[in-house]
Amino acid sequence: MPTPATAVSWGVEGRYDTMPVHAAACMSFANLVGHRHVITLLARSLAQETLPPSLIFAGPSGVGKFTTAVALARAVNCLDPVRPGPGLFDASVSGGLAFDACGTCRSCVRIARALDRIGRGAEPAIDCLRVLAPDDRRSIKIDRVREVLAASGYRPFDGHRRVVVIDEAERLEIASQNALLKALEEPPPGTSFVLVTSQPDALLPTIRSRCPRMRFGPLSEREIADWLVERGACTADEARAAASLAGGSIAAALSHAAGDREDPRQVAEAFLARLARPGTPADRLDAAQVLVARPGGRSRKRPAGATRVDVTERLQATASLLRDLAVVSSRADQRWLANADLAPTLARLASAFDGHRVARAFRAVDRALYALDRNVSQKAVADWVAFEV
Repeated sequence: MPTPATAVSWGVEGRYDTMPVHAAACMSFANLVGHRHVITLLARSLAQETLPPSLIFAGPSGVGKFTTAVALARAVNCLDPVRPGPGLFDASVSGGLAFDACGTCRSCVRIARALDRIGRGAEPAIDCLRVLAPDDRRSIKIDRVREVLAASGYRPFDGHRRVVVIDEAERLEIASQNALLKALEEPPPGTSFVLVTSQPDALLPTIRSRCPRMRFGPLSEREIADWLVERGACTADEARAAASLAGGSIAAALSHAAGDREDPRQVAEAFLARLARPGTPADRLDAAQVLVARPGGRSRKRPAGATRVDVTERLQATASLLRDLAVVSSRADQRWLANADLAPTLARLASAFDGHRVARAFRAVDRALYALDRNVSQKAVADWVAFEV
């Protein structure tokens, strides 16, 4: 795991939203990565005192939903918030935001310390920020929801407003959601709820109808790469490579940069190298086995084979290499390569992948990823894409 100087915040899982950093310096709206539209809306609602009592933060895992929820709690409770004045927007103040936490007052520091406790698996020990996350059985049970709701009947003793962040809200049991529903129908005066989820449709329709939804999209490769370099997590070339494999998630990019995961680029390179040579249909099927081989090169027929996530990451890496092959074949500036450290490999493959074939292969990989997302079997997808690339 990266050192505290190279991540974003403490939280409750191994995602970008939940990685360590010096929280006192980074838990402000202006320091968050991406999602400027969402953050601007939140800042304006605080400046106008129109923040809804409950919100859903929906989007892919690892893109900063939890971090934004904590930044919201910090801004709500800041004792000396940054305001540009009578207007609602001033590009010279706090990144152009209408309202933001100062980051240095007693309340901001207390919330930063609470995040440190969450990162160590302990309770926040602060009343103005309560975090509900799945237990060891990956669910949020009704008893824990009732405990938080019991406290929400009175104002927090250590802040302006209590912010209850329910991380992975899709893990709320049905009974837990029904218990929460009454609080959402009649919001307590001193408490706001933020439901953080990558699967908003798993929530009851009655829950969704009472919470405005803030949509978080994947971060761009450039945002991720710039962030990794600024935090000193890796070199510029390594950052671009990690970002190209991350699927818009800083958590995944950090994991790749730290070497905690199999490098799917190696699998993608082997897959494309096999397809670069003329061969029979049997050779194509052998190439497909590279995509579904168990990490470490062992056969997919073994019980612990490659997971759907493994195959998805390998196909994303294949798409990244194909993009770079298009750069090489068009003789564009090498600075545009996402995988600059693999330039010799790309040069070897370029002779077999001209512009037309690269475009066809890229479309095939995109369709394969779409099929995987809709639960088509990994082997069927790998076999099909091997014949299409």
